[in-house]
Amino acid sequence: MSFGFSNKPGKTYPAISDAIEKVRRERKGSVLLLASAGNSWGKGRCFPASHPDVIPIYAGNSKGKFLDSTPTQTGKGSKKLGTYGSDIPADITGEVTAHFPKADLGAGTSIATAIASGIVAMTLSYIAALPSLLKITGFDQLFASLYTKRGMEQMLYSMSLQTDYRQQFINPVWFWGQKQKDRDFFVSICLANGRMNEEE
Repeated sequence: MSFGFSNKPGKTYPAISDAIEKVRRERKGSVLLLASAGNSWGKGRCFPASHPDVIPIYAGNSKGKFLDSTPTQTGKGSKKLGTYGSDIPADITGEVTAHFPKADLGAGTSIATAIASGIVAMTLSYIAALPSLLKITGFDQLFASLYTKRGMEQMLYSMSLQTDYRQQFINPVWFWGQKQKDRDFFVSICLANGRMNEEE
């Protein structure tokens, strides 16, 4: 969801919250929702990125530095996941505007959320093919964990580089460059699943 609303105390958005709860219930928790965290330094995450069932996405530049407009976070909190939100190659933005001429591709968390969603979709496609590629069976529960918020967050942490305090920049180029074989990626899934179970 490349949009966000002010997350003021007492302000609720029941239509969006109800829709999130409905799809989560119908899919028995097996759903991935990403939303832009916002572009206002000095304010908290926007809604629906602040919803407990949504993965908030932040924006960074092409070197992984989070943008100055990154919403602030008080206390320890959870790690922030961000990806390319500025300095996006023209061939990517050109392809988007060819299909969506009115799309706003300005720097920020909206475009970063769209890119993060593409990374998630690519990862899930590979996961779906992995049992056939490795000729393995019996790992359905392991793979299913990545279709949940906690599971995919751990996978995205695996695909990230820490660029500042509690800031993780999702870098698929770096991550896939480290994986020479299909089994290397399978090991990453196992490690991500292990970290998810440690938090329970």
